[in-house]
Amino acid sequence: MIAQLVTLALAIVTVIPLDLPDYAAVTPDFLLIAVYHWSLYRPNDLPYSVVFAIALLEDLLTAGPPGLIELTLLLVRWTVLNTRRLFIGRSFPFVWGGFAVTTMIVALADWLLASILAGAMQDPRSVAFRTVLTVAVYPIMTPLFARLQKLNPA
Repeated sequence: MIAQLVTLALAIVTVIPLDLPDYAAVTPDFLLIAVYHWSLYRPNDLPYSVVFAIALLEDLLTAGPPGLIELTLLLVRWTVLNTRRLFIGRSFPFVWGGFAVTTMIVALADWLLASILAGAMQDPRSVAFRTVLTVAVYPIMTPLFARLQKLNPA
């Protein structure tokens, strides 16, 4: 339940409108961080249905391309579940590297789709910045999630 509440809270934090120029470009993808982490360490605490529902909420709040966030996060969850045996028990840099690769693939796919939908190549700088920021924030979020996991032992 903690994983679900934290993931929902992070989805809301991601879309809270602040009076900052290009806020979306300078906000880490907290929802991706949460789905990756919980899928790796507590997969039963964040089932597909919850990932879908939270992603749908973020999708509705951001008015992005319909279904993109849901599809992306469900694919991330599926991929993490199918590769988690490679990561469990490994060092943090190895897990972080897996997250970095995942984040880059998601960012590239989002950028390509945005370019296709716009009918023109989109500026990759904001996507690249958000990707780097998301990867950089992951090590900060992981200890917080670990502490929360202790509140709700498996």
